Amino acid sequence: MRVLATRSKAQINVSLNPYKNEYGNDISKDLKADPKDEFLALLRATVKCLLLPEKYFEKVLRLAINNRGTDEGALTRVVTTRAEVDLKIIANEY
Repeated sequence: MRVLATRSKAQINVSLNPYKNEYGNDISKDLKADPKDEFLALLRATVKCLLLPEKYFEKVLRLAINNRGTDEGALTRVVTTRAEVDLKIIANEY
């Protein structure tokens, strides 16, 4: 947890890449071991957001739109915060 909270994105990538070489799986897949564990779910979301932000935000958009009704807060947050950065990449993922 300390690594995720105190390191830059580049340092996190360097730290997590050997995990796949050592264990044969991405860390995000191994964090799915217990889908009911809220801590692991939050950790998985954090890792996904840091390593693959376009996929993370695509999932947030999909869940905001596909639920009964629309989650306006999540939808607005993704569109406004990512508009200039990578919204086209997120659209391609979607």
